[in-house]
Amino acid sequence: MLSSLGDLLAASMAQFGTAALEELADSLRPRFPRLFIHVDGGETVSLTIIETGTRTGPCVRYLVPADRGAVYLTLSWQPPRDAEAVLHRLPLEPGDPFVTGALKLPGRSRRSRDLGTSCLVWNRYAAGRVPGDHRLLNDLQAMIMLAELLGDR
Repeated sequence: MLSSLGDLLAASMAQFGTAALEELADSLRPRFPRLFIHVDGGETVSLTIIETGTRTGPCVRYLVPADRGAVYLTLSWQPPRDAEAVLHRLPLEPGDPFVTGALKLPGRSRRSRDLGTSCLVWNRYAAGRVPGDHRLLNDLQAMIMLAELLGDR
């Protein structure tokens, strides 16, 4: 059993399937008990963090694309077709550490395209260059806070 956030993200890139992200979801649930956390498999594997009962609006995701070269932490919008229109509502400042706009994910499936299109802001952690847990947790908490702010607007 892996214990650190960084180890779990690295394992999600090193292996196919959802096992590492399922373990990550299990480790995050006690930290964020009011949020619904679930994992989906497929060409692009994803872990989604949303407000319980929410089907539209902001969500935070970890995405592991088919090439397994990186994992992305994203603030996304559901449905994906509305993401571009919502981007201007984000309370971002120049110099914020995240990249804004859609993400082009490798893969051919419609789901992979939709996951990329739904991204408002994102951060990329390359295989072999995953930062320490303190930074990873700060990034995750910042994304969750942005999702909450966006959901209130």
